[in-house]
Amino acid sequence: MSTSPFSKFNLEPFKAIIETSDKSLEEKRGLWADLAKSAEKCERYDDMCVFTKQVVDLVTSVGEDLTSDERNLLSVAYKNVIGARRASWRTITSEDLEKYTDEMAAFKAQLESELVSISLDILAQLEDKLEPVAENALEGSKTDSKVFYLKMIGDYYRYLAESVNDKAESPAPFTIGTADAMKANVKAVADKLGEDAFTKKYGIAPAEILNGDDSKVEAQVKHCLRHVHDYAEQAKKYYERAYTIAQKILKPTHPIRLGLALNYSVCHYEILKNKAAACELAKSAFDEAIAKLDKLEESDYKDSTLIMQLLRDNLTLWTSNDDTGSEGLEVEELSEEN
Repeated sequence: MSTSPFSKFNLEPFKAIIETSDKSLEEKRGLWADLAKSAEKCERYDDMCVFTKQVVDLVTSVGEDLTSDERNLLSVAYKNVIGARRASWRTITSEDLEKYTDEMAAFKAQLESELVSISLDILAQLEDKLEPVAENALEGSKTDSKVFYLKMIGDYYRYLAESVNDKAESPAPFTIGTADAMKANVKAVADKLGEDAFTKKYGIAPAEILNGDDSKVEAQVKHCLRHVHDYAEQAKKYYERAYTIAQKILKPTHPIRLGLALNYSVCHYEILKNKAAACELAKSAFDEAIAKLDKLEESDYKDSTLIMQLLRDNLTLWTSNDDTGSEGLEVEELSEEN
């Protein structure tokens, strides 16, 4: 598949130590998580992403879900890595740099390439591995798991939409079906475009799909589709799914539900250009939480009240007379109790 944004990291020495037969799954996931925590302390967030991906692969390979602590590690790792690129992209596209058209165009293209690579990397983990595992979470004890993943998927499609949403194709060039049908679909598109153009456009060589293992074809085709999605519509779809579930199973004061409402309202305002929907969602989420504030659990108090303040700040910003061009505040990564 396409080169990982973290492919320069040499993981083999760590695997040689951790992936030994005498260690249990719990021991292995604990060691990978410890490495991720160490990388976070050192502010080596690219390395943190590499380590948390190992946790995801290990846990989902046996049909298990991440713990709250592991979910937060994954979220914090990618949020920091993508956050640096988003900040750079916003700077490079600011008005005062427009005079450097030729030089900055190349720099901007590099930043956008990194944004796409990182976003598609985490989306593959969320859509192909974690969200399916959490499908039955609503019947178990970790009722916030599915909402957490759907929100993250919405977030990363929103990040793509704000910077590179010019690749959407309609109708979609591929469909999900049997391995043979998908390979035939890929061959037809590759024959039409040519191998080099296909690889450049979809981030994977057609031969890798056509000559590869049938069990990997669906994930590879989904990878191709992520390159040509309407990112704004994808963000809206996943936020909507997450919020529908959150309203049923999470209290109005739950930090995940509030954080979802905050980021979904920002999507309405900045990406979908629907100020009315943004304000309505932010206001309803804030009002519902205020009404239940006396029932807020002590462990959630700090995170929930912070997000409520952000919701109120955005409402003030968006309803002012001079809000043209203003950007909404998003939820930052917050601690989550196990």
